Amino acid sequence: MPITPQQLREELTRSGRFTPDEINEFIARHEQIERERAAWRVLGLGIGQPRATSDSDPLAVGNIPPHDRSMADADRLAKLEGAYDSLKVVRPMTLTLVSVFLGIVALAFTVVAFQLGQFGTRIDRLEAKVDAIPQRLSDEFRALRAEMSAQTSAIANSITATRQAQPPAPPQIIPIPPAPQPQPIPEAPKP
Repeated sequence: MPITPQQLREELTRSGRFTPDEINEFIARHEQIERERAAWRVLGLGIGQPRATSDSDPLAVGNIPPHDRSMADADRLAKLEGAYDSLKVVRPMTLTLVSVFLGIVALAFTVVAFQLGQFGTRIDRLEAKVDAIPQRLSDEFRALRAEMSAQTSAIANSITATRQAQPPAPPQIIPIPPAPQPQPIPEAPKP
């Protein structure tokens, strides 16, 4: 059921949010839209007719969406420019954030790669030190055997020289005095 200009005026006046000039402008737009719809109906453009139920034909009669002619081309252009202006700000900010993020990631990878290189160098040095341990142990054991052999031969030579130089001494006997025996304690007389 179409709304009449009088009903529209009463509804807008009742809300109290619009001035009389704005209400007159709304009424004029409404009347213009109604005239255009009536003209489209006469021309058979499908406005105001029941929609077709066929999903297979999107261009069936009645599937043409109504176009709101109340918005002037300048208003539509202003909306489009406003939306584009916000994109002008968002795009560089997004690119900046992505660039900073990628820079941080690249820096992190560089630091990790450098640390892994340092770690590899340390492992190589440690490996060289571990490989040198058996050689050191072998040299140390060889020196220890030579020292022990020299000491053993020196002791043996010393013993041989002492046996040859003196006649054997008689064994020396040291008497151990007997341990004193505890003496019995006399018993006290009984009364």
